[in-house]
Amino acid sequence: MARIEGEQLSPERFQKADAIFQGALKLPEVQRRAYLDNACGADADLRREVESLLKADAQGGLMDGSAFDAFNTAQIADAVNDWNNPSKPEKATMQRCKEGHFYDETQHTVCPYCPIAGLVVDKTVPVAREASPRAPGSAAGQDQPTTPKPFDEGATQGHYKAKLGIEPVVGWLVCVKGPDRGRDYRIRSQRNFIGRDPRMDICIAGDNQISRENHAAVTYDPRSNTFRFTLGDSRSLAYLNSVLVEQPMPLKPYDLIELGETHLRFVPFCGESFQWE
Repeated sequence: MARIEGEQLSPERFQKADAIFQGALKLPEVQRRAYLDNACGADADLRREVESLLKADAQGGLMDGSAFDAFNTAQIADAVNDWNNPSKPEKATMQRCKEGHFYDETQHTVCPYCPIAGLVVDKTVPVAREASPRAPGSAAGQDQPTTPKPFDEGATQGHYKAKLGIEPVVGWLVCVKGPDRGRDYRIRSQRNFIGRDPRMDICIAGDNQISRENHAAVTYDPRSNTFRFTLGDSRSLAYLNSVLVEQPMPLKPYDLIELGETHLRFVPFCGESFQWE
């Protein structure tokens, strides 16, 4: 059982810290900070416990194995949901992927910390609905039925959500170079802000040269059915097809966007051949 020499933790506290610790071990060090931000939330004590486990592991001070090895994925995800949402009667949103990482299913359809092997896009066939989040223990690529969530009357609704009840995908950014190479990011209608923070519309957590918030933005205008790329309000620079971006620039299929060490190819879904109605 994993433990820190000389430190005593309650069983419940230890299980929570150990589960997050096991997921962090499977990530490169450059991605662990964003993962801990998401998994630990505002619990500073929990984060210190997990970071202590990681430090002890790096120094060879942990014994092999984990108390959570006896639990299956669904049990672990349910436990973390209970820990993070003790007073909420509704179902929480934390999921655990097959590699042990915890993520918020309302922000990501698949684990954002695991690389995606590739992306196949058929420009002539529109997607009828969003891909459902993968349920714990299900096979890769197998959609699970989901219950549509009611509108939040106090939230601002996007152009398509007001009409269709969802924000459908209108395109993708595919990382072809950088720490997150092979991963794809969905583009929705209107403005999609890019940064390392999990709250960004497009979160690129593995590149520390990308600003935490609003490094840049990809905009889809449903009226003109066109895309544009703009620089955000940070000090960092961005390039489109090797040209410094200083004002909004139109995006064409397979244009190359450069942010920090990350290179992204733009793959449109909406355009001359298709537009959501």
